[in-house]
Amino acid sequence: MVLVCGDFFNGKEMVEGYIDTEEGIFHQGVEGRKEYTCIRAPVNAHTHLGDSFIMDEPVGTLAEIVGPGGFKHTHLANASVEKISHYMKENIEFMKRSGTHIFFDFRETGNRGRMTIETIRNHSDGIVLARPENLEDFKKVLDIIHGIGCSAISDMNMDYARSLSEFA
Repeated sequence: MVLVCGDFFNGKEMVEGYIDTEEGIFHQGVEGRKEYTCIRAPVNAHTHLGDSFIMDEPVGTLAEIVGPGGFKHTHLANASVEKISHYMKENIEFMKRSGTHIFFDFRETGNRGRMTIETIRNHSDGIVLARPENLEDFKKVLDIIHGIGCSAISDMNMDYARSLSEFA
């Protein structure tokens, strides 16, 4: 039996206690020497792993860099799914090695990016929020995503936003 004794973050505050590694259960109070401070692993709440392959530094206004038809979307449209997936896997492994427990990834490419969504699902516990182009595109990825991740309602066509709402 191995006891991990120390201060544990329970989501609200630090609590003295220990975990018996055989049971895997937290017990309040310290039995043995207090050696560790245990906190929950970090969560990266906003990633765009599909952009990992872009090595050029963007130049321009925000709209020119991330807006429709801009730097980012031009790169995404011209890259192979295999290249995008390769760099996504590399970044998922980097996050794992550096202690990131989970991440939320925003996938802009809808059904075209199905393979990149599957890359996340097959290599991690990441949460996939898709940004499909239209309702039909959304229906094609519905079975493999966790939800919708729209940048802002002001960036959306209101008919499309209504159709997503009605579908939900």
